[in-house]
Amino acid sequence: MKKSWLGYFVTASFVLGSCVPAFAADGAALEYWIAGDPRRTPAYVESCERFTEKTGINVNVVEEAGDNTQIQQKLLTMIASGSAPNVIQVDTMYVADMAKAGIITPLDDLPGFEEAKSGLIEAEVLPSVVDGKTYGFPIRGNSIQLIYNKQMFRDAGLDPEAPPKTLDELADTAVKLTKRDDDGNVDVFGFEIGMSTDAHWTLHAFSPIFWGYGGEYQLEDGSSGFGTDAGVQALSYWNKLVNELEVSPSERVQDGFVSGRIAMMLDGEWNFRTWREEYPELDYGVTTIPMPSEEVVPQIPLGGRVCVIPTMAEDKENGFELIKHVTSYDEQMAYTKDEVGLGVRSDMLDDSWFSENENYRIVLDDMKYSKAKAATEIMQMDTIVYDAIQQVINNGADPAEALAEADVQYNDLLASY
Repeated sequence: MKKSWLGYFVTASFVLGSCVPAFAADGAALEYWIAGDPRRTPAYVESCERFTEKTGINVNVVEEAGDNTQIQQKLLTMIASGSAPNVIQVDTMYVADMAKAGIITPLDDLPGFEEAKSGLIEAEVLPSVVDGKTYGFPIRGNSIQLIYNKQMFRDAGLDPEAPPKTLDELADTAVKLTKRDDDGNVDVFGFEIGMSTDAHWTLHAFSPIFWGYGGEYQLEDGSSGFGTDAGVQALSYWNKLVNELEVSPSERVQDGFVSGRIAMMLDGEWNFRTWREEYPELDYGVTTIPMPSEEVVPQIPLGGRVCVIPTMAEDKENGFELIKHVTSYDEQMAYTKDEVGLGVRSDMLDDSWFSENENYRIVLDDMKYSKAKAATEIMQMDTIVYDAIQQVINNGADPAEALAEADVQYNDLLASY
């Protein structure tokens, strides 16, 4: 069965370390496919230049773009021909499917594995562990937090240093922050649940609430877990915020937070640099997503990228040397300080940079709560559950009935797997 587990990589290539005429063991430069963009690519290029200076091994960096189907076909074509890149950055959520398909190789037996793994945040490595073998190391991690406008808190008579910790407090705070015009139309929503036209982001925002109520994507027997009490409670809570209290829009408002239309939302550290550069007057706070009660240990969805080695790749040992380099303390701090991705090492919190960048410190500390978004055919699962959420939020369907139907659809998919 076709899997949807990766993004597409264009062939915009940068040959690095040209001043050092040294190559990988087979005489060719390592090929490294990255999740690049105008901000990240220069940082990754410079990182690989440092690798070349240190090891004498050249690296070709290839940027990614496009969609999952394109990369799947491209990579499988390369594998069928007996070749593959040496190292690839893939989305965390796809590693398990790739490992089960036999497309990537375990790293456990490569030189220096245990020492390299020991410095990484355990929760960020776990999604890459399949049947006791580790198939990738994270190069950057992300999660989502409650982001809130401190000035709006002050204007509403709320303490910006005491954000909500429970879902009841979140709802009460959202009511106090919501502003309406004389006709009762909402000018400022107190909170934005995170539902959007993107099924995968919607499930990203829904998952911590669902998990907080004790839910799991799949039950112990492998069947769908969305129609459980946890799913009904989580979806009913969202529905209450949108349709009963009317403190959240049913769809994300474009630039709603920076424009002052949204007082609180779920979002991540990837915006911090843009907000500082483009909205320097924006006074915002960051805190862990509220849970059903303060006794509930938060669980927040882990995102980011993982470096893996395709099974057909040549020179796996030097490929792993590159992975060890990009996940080392110095490189992880360099990426973090360049604000191109949060580092993935537990020892980073001791760095003085985090004392001066409190919001990043909060996010990195939150990574101990991260949980992998892992499920069989997760992309289709997202779409099935998203449709149920839409039926409730937009069409007034009963949460229990909508999620029961989602269970039927997902279980049918699992039966054909």
